[in-house]
Amino acid sequence: MKKKLTYIGMLLLLLAVSATYGQGNEEVLRKTPDEQAAFEKSVPLNPANAGTLVDPKMDPAQVPHEGPANWKAAPLVDETNIEAEVNHPEQTKASGKPATPVRVQPEGAKPQGKTVNRRDIKGPRTQPEAAVSGAPTNRSNLKGPKTQPEGEKPKR
Repeated sequence: MKKKLTYIGMLLLLLAVSATYGQGNEEVLRKTPDEQAAFEKSVPLNPANAGTLVDPKMDPAQVPHEGPANWKAAPLVDETNIEAEVNHPEQTKASGKPATPVRVQPEGAKPQGKTVNRRDIKGPRTQPEAAVSGAPTNRSNLKGPKTQPEGEKPKR
């Protein structure tokens, strides 16, 4: 108990000291709009992006050059579709035939005999009483030995 009180006292003391000295920091001076703009220009847009790594032994013609940044993704153009549209005029489809084949599914097999509709079955309006089960066991009234075997005693 004494150790717990000691730990609690030490934590409270640490909390008081950290709260007192933590608020004693000097205020950060605000920058003027010109200084803020200059600071924002000096910070790179994405410092986490390392850029392309250039091998010094590589031919300079093969080095990838940076291009203008695209803020919106350009729509993808599929060249094969453009060639197909340019080279082939739109073909007319034969009327009367569907574009896709019609698949017919055969009907399922019918059950043999008569099917009973259980919703239409009439019966008595009263439900029979359930069989009575025995009374629940009250474990506090059970009789047993009054002695308990000796266990290990704690060492202090």
